[in-house]
Amino acid sequence: MPIQPQTILTKSPDVLSCPIKGGLAMMDVQSGNYYGLDDIEVEAWELIDGQRTLAEICDLLIKNYDVSHEQCWKDIFTWVGQLAKNKLVTTEKPLQINIK
Repeated sequence: MPIQPQTILTKSPDVLSCPIKGGLAMMDVQSGNYYGLDDIEVEAWELIDGQRTLAEICDLLIKNYDVSHEQCWKDIFTWVGQLAKNKLVTTEKPLQINIK
């Protein structure tokens, strides 16, 4: 699924993580691959809860860092694309309910 502002992310249950100095070490138990996150990526990773949209995550990061909305979205879009490619997260579009 294409990544959009309203995309909701869920962390893969196959990812184990451990805090390290300056970030987070992660391992995908299915592939055996290791990954590292820096401080800002750790904060974004912690915001991935299966309920927040990417737009909401970006808005929260903008409050904590001196970054424009456009730059935040560009960085998050690229980062989430890498996470999804490596199967560290799954993406889904939120349900849209039409009430009449």
